[in-house]
Amino acid sequence: MINNHKKLYLICVLLWLTSFLLYLPSLTFQFINFDDHKILLGNPHLYNNESIIEGIREIFIKDFPREEPLLLRDITWAIDSKIFGFRNPLGYHLGNVLLNAFNVVLLFLFLRSATKKVSISLAITIIFASLPVHVEPVCWIMGRKDLLMAFFSFICLLMQAVEVETKKLFLRYCLNISISFFYLLAILSKFSAVTGWILWF
Repeated sequence: MINNHKKLYLICVLLWLTSFLLYLPSLTFQFINFDDHKILLGNPHLYNNESIIEGIREIFIKDFPREEPLLLRDITWAIDSKIFGFRNPLGYHLGNVLLNAFNVVLLFLFLRSATKKVSISLAITIIFASLPVHVEPVCWIMGRKDLLMAFFSFICLLMQAVEVETKKLFLRYCLNISISFFYLLAILSKFSAVTGWILWF
């Protein structure tokens, strides 16, 4: 059992590192002269405040609602701006690359929990991680909403796989509450995640 845990841990670390290194070149990318300028750089009152608290107040209260309630995306951008600088694309790209690496690991853990087969789960995860369709959401700053939605959705799927197998009523109750909470976070990342909520119920 200990060896199996070590094996899974090693696979997760290798998947994370491989995914991170695969998109590492995107850290040198600049802003794209389209939505990056209009939605991000065009709203310094949201992402370039004196404090994170003031930024959150702008995002949730003063400038809400906007075109789509991408509240968690906006909060992460405000944090990136505070750490790396509002007009520095490095922070925004780094956030995307990190999120994608965690998404790859979460997918593997979910598949491993659902199928009980490491080899099949690993093969599907590698295909998922290397699909060219991922280039846009990872390398384009605007893709943050898709990566956040995937992150919270994968957490929900993983917890649901655990919930199905557990026989402890209280634990199942806690897991169901947690799943509802993380689905809400997925919806606040990108509204199309609401389809997952409908399917879950």
